[in-house]
Amino acid sequence: MTEAWTLFAVGAVLLFAGTEWLARLVGGAAGAAGAGWLVAGPVARAAAGAVAVLAASLTAAIRGTTGGMALGCVVGGAVLTIGVGLGLAAVRRGLRGELPLLWVQLPVMMGATALVWFLSGDGKLNQTNGAVLVGAFALWAGYSAKAVRAVTRPGAAPAVGRASRALVLFALLAVVGGAQLVVGAGLDLQALLGLTEWTTGLTLVAAATAAPTVAAIVWAGWKGDGDAALATTAAANTTTLLLVLGVVCVVRPLEMSNSVAFRELPALGLSAVLLIPALLNNLKVSRYEGLTWLAAYAALVAWQLGAFPR
Repeated sequence: MTEAWTLFAVGAVLLFAGTEWLARLVGGAAGAAGAGWLVAGPVARAAAGAVAVLAASLTAAIRGTTGGMALGCVVGGAVLTIGVGLGLAAVRRGLRGELPLLWVQLPVMMGATALVWFLSGDGKLNQTNGAVLVGAFALWAGYSAKAVRAVTRPGAAPAVGRASRALVLFALLAVVGGAQLVVGAGLDLQALLGLTEWTTGLTLVAAATAAPTVAAIVWAGWKGDGDAALATTAAANTTTLLLVLGVVCVVRPLEMSNSVAFRELPALGLSAVLLIPALLNNLKVSRYEGLTWLAAYAALVAWQLGAFPR
């Protein structure tokens, strides 16, 4: 078991470093091309995080036996960014969003969660469902592109840097290599710990793949940048739930047990509901709400690991 945990830790470090590196390269290139703060910052980080989730979930879909780890990785990462990312971001001083675009992007993220829930109602996500998710992402990206590019921040220094093909390739190799190690070690730990593929993906693999995005959200919140924290969460979750999950379903249709389809997936999907109070309170998140989100995430993970009866 020690070897499996070591390989998992090495893979998680590679994933984190590669994703962070990729985010800086993409953000720097976007800034150099004249993109606004939102594209060079939160959107670039969300895109890099989506690459990490895609690498891990595709690997899990191909190497796993049921596809549950791939689904758990995507869903668990989305829940983690809200429950832990925004939860920790708000604990220090609360969050306050002022960006008008958030009034559109946060409800769209909630809609993406609802769409996944709706499509999984028959206990599976097939290639047609995957095409629907990818199509929904294309519509969202096309609709948002002009508005997102136009968002600037007065006084903010532009993110400028070189993103040569070699540097991008090295970052991608680190992400893919880390994903291979995390999923391979995750499958070994699944057998050693007596977990299911769904639970392993939802907890261990999701934690490793979502860590860079969660860290970015927390750092933004602790700096008092509520716009960056909320925008990163919205962009990351919408991209992973629509594009990443859609691509995975096209590559390999996913089937789930009745428990996952009709009880656990809907319950986990309710994490998006935690953001409704923020929308009703002029995009404000108090420290107490952050603590509530952290407690809710801890309870969900404990439930999945069997701490509570099902």
